[in-house]
Parts: sequence; C-alpha cells; structure tokens
Amino acid sequence: MIRKVVPINDTYALVIGDRVEAKYADPYLWQVELSSLNKTLLTMKPYYSFKRPPKVFLHPGNETVVVVYYIGQIHFGIAMGGDNSRPKQSVVRIYNNDYPEGKDIVNFKFSQGTIISTAFESGDLIVTGDPSKPGGESKNRKPARVWKISFDNTEQLHV
Repeated sequence: MIRKVVPINDTYALVIGDRVEAKYADPYLWQVELSSLNKTLLTMKPYYSFKRPPKVFLHPGNETVVVVYYIGQIHFGIAMGGDNSRPKQSVVRIYNNDYPEGKDIVNFKFSQGTIISTAFESGDLIVTGDPSKPGGESKNRKPARVWKISFDNTEQLHV
C-alpha cells in the first residue's frame, strides 16, 4: 500500500509505503526514480507520514533542492489520541548538480530540534528546528534552534 508520494524534482519522488511482502502495516521510505521506477531505501522507520510528511524546500535562484525526512518516534506519556510524539531524527538531504541522485548531509536529533524550515544565506544552508515537546499549551514551547550548514570545496560540512 502506498501511503504518501512527495515529488522532489523531474527525476525523483519520495514514496512511503508498505513492502509487497508485508502482512501488516510496515511502512518504509524510498526514493523512486520516476522514469525507471528504480527505488533506493532511505529508511525502514519513517515517522508517521500523515502527521509529518517529508518536506521539500525549493529556493528560487539556488540550484539545490533541500528535502527533510523524519525517522523514528519518541513518545511523551500516554494520551488518548492527539499529539503525543515527535520524530527521533530529522535528516537533511540535498539534490543539486554535485548530487543529482541526492545526498543525506546531516541528521538532527529531536533535542536539536525537528527541522521545520530551510533557507540559503551567502551560500550557507540555514535550518530551523523546533525542540518543543508535544502539547497544545504555549507554556511548553521552546525557542527555535537555528543551525548554519557551511559547505567548503573539500566536501566537508560545518554545522
């Protein structure tokens, strides 16, 4: 069963779905090449796609597409329905001329903030994370965490 399809560009899409041989709900996250339907497994433990699907960020004037996908879950107490979990990790993946097939460049743990937005500033990638636990009360909100990811010519990343 296919649960979610998230287009990335003209070549790829992310697909969350159950494996053909699964006898119960067992969603995986794949990157699928649209022309051939070849797939690459990104994770066997995607976060609930109906709550927080992978995000695709397009930045006008920049040749890079930034994708953020979420892995695992952390539960906070027992709640009867409603909001009681967050992703364990946010993975930042880029697609550009250097990485046309995509490349995971950095993972953020929940304590560093669930990545919710991206921007480019002077060639650096700026990502914003929300480290707040679940709950509707504004007193539980923590300030956003902003991270700068710099690229150098040796393919080293600096966060």
